[in-house]
Amino acid sequence: MCSSDLGVHAPHARGGPGDRGGGLRLRHAPDPGDPAPGLQWQVNAGFGWVALFNDANYSGVTSGTLSVAGVTTALNGYQYRATALNASGSVSTNAAVLTVQSVPAFTTAATTSFTLNAAVSFTVTATGVPAPAITVASGSLPAGVTLTTTSTGADSTTATLGGTPTSGGGTTVSLVLRAGNSAANTDQNFSLVVMTVPAITTQPSAVTAALGETTREKFWSVLARS
Repeated sequence: MCSSDLGVHAPHARGGPGDRGGGLRLRHAPDPGDPAPGLQWQVNAGFGWVALFNDANYSGVTSGTLSVAGVTTALNGYQYRATALNASGSVSTNAAVLTVQSVPAFTTAATTSFTLNAAVSFTVTATGVPAPAITVASGSLPAGVTLTTTSTGADSTTATLGGTPTSGGGTTVSLVLRAGNSAANTDQNFSLVVMTVPAITTQPSAVTAALGETTREKFWSVLARS
């Protein structure tokens, strides 16, 4: 008896699993086919498709629902698909991309000191997935100082607070820096101290004193300000 008489039909896909941020569960509708096909979930971590096994991270690898436990940012961008297989052939769903996000966090100090009219810089770094944008959410930078993004990686951003401050000498500038991505915004209260170089305001003057004389009027005095 030929296979068609036995009613053997190749399975066909009925839509792929949807992309899910966090990707804790991926579902796939049962595939019609005769005999009924088996299911096998696969993962592509960038090196081709590999069949999954039930372990500490994955469960339901031969069912309609794949569960992923202990999701970390290392899984960000992994692709998953289900393959239906019977004696007549196999077919795979579209790939579903796992997007893992993490809340931004600043990893650098919340204060720094600049000197008035001197070129200075300070590095601000924040982590997060996707890499966050670093901005000034509140407060005003001193004239001559800017915040500029210098590098962006897969899970971190570096910005430079720098320039030559021309105002604000002798004051502390209060700012709120913000690291934001699609997961959340994280604010950091930041203090920028603008120092000034000491300056002599009164110079010592020449005096004449008699031998052994220690009168108060003969002492020298120097006044300085910063």
